[in-house]
Amino acid sequence: MSTLSTISAGTVVRGNIRGEGDLDIHGRVEGSIELAGELTIAESALIRSDIRARRVTVRGAVAGFSLVFR
Repeated sequence: MSTLSTISAGTVVRGNIRGEGDLDIHGRVEGSIELAGELTIAESALIRSDIRARRVTVRGAVAGFSLVFR
């Protein structure tokens, strides 16, 4: 069973994110994201990251990244 974490709108994360579960991002991330689970990038999100995840759903903006599916 996978767990879900959320980065809320108005939150800025500068650094690397690693996790085993799923992640919903509504805020801003600058760094790398590496997940064993699924990543959802909401309409309010801005991502400037390299992304590795099982599945990625993009509804927001992603800039200057590389994307790898596991």
